Amino acid sequence: MTRVSKLIPAEVVGIYLTGRQVAADHSAVGQWAALCLALTILFRVVGTSQNIRESFKTAQWDAVIYTAISYVIWIYAMGDQLANLGLGEKQFWASLLAIAWPAFAARLVLFPAFK
Repeated sequence: MTRVSKLIPAEVVGIYLTGRQVAADHSAVGQWAALCLALTILFRVVGTSQNIRESFKTAQWDAVIYTAISYVIWIYAMGDQLANLGLGEKQFWASLLAIAWPAFAARLVLFPAFK
């Protein structure tokens, strides 16, 4: 899981983990996870763009997609759900994906033929 969490902006990991308990107290973990997914995408778009004013034009969209996928895998591997989609029973598969995804994502970045 550590390798997957390294593919997610550290700010989002911190924000999610900090607000997770408050969201759990109000039965809103799924919505909290969805909001943090939006933050993940926003942070990665701004972080990979060459110009803040044209973030959506110059962002590295492959990195944004890999980060979003990594975030979703991380959420499910921790046993949480994304927007209460009812996929919580899939923690086993998410844990296996958390092991395989970082190596697979690295290969996609290193070998442009896969793009």
